Amino acid sequence: TSCGALEVIETGYLTDVKAIVGFHNMPQLKANQLALKPGAMMAGVEKFKVEVEGISSHAARPDLGVDTVLALTSMVQALQVLVARTVSPFEANVLSITHIEAGTTWNVLPQNGFFEGTIRSFSPSSQKKLKEDFVKIVENTAENF
Repeated sequence: TSCGALEVIETGYLTDVKAIVGFHNMPQLKANQLALKPGAMMAGVEKFKVEVEGISSHAARPDLGVDTVLALTSMVQALQVLVARTVSPFEANVLSITHIEAGTTWNVLPQNGFFEGTIRSFSPSSQKKLKEDFVKIVENTAENF
């Protein structure tokens, strides 16, 4: 399982335990309903937040700054292909960027910004690889700017 319940049981620290049942809210179920199945139903989760520090400049003179918005959006675009092109399509994995913030006005390139989101996987090895590749993409993109 992705949550490590089997590994916890196999350590022997819990005696007389044959299974661990996790409970998670599923809004699509009606009140008083439960969904059960053997094995994992919910993926392992990684939360991420990437902060970018650029150099602010007037929008009319982007050559005098380092465009934080362009750096952020370039990272986001590059990360969107990570799951589709680096892990098996027969495994359930997802990378979702759910929040982006940068700037406070229409005519200034902001000095800093960030994006955040989550990586979900049922496979610990896929989760590890996605995290490693995520870091490479972010660092390489930042280096380009």
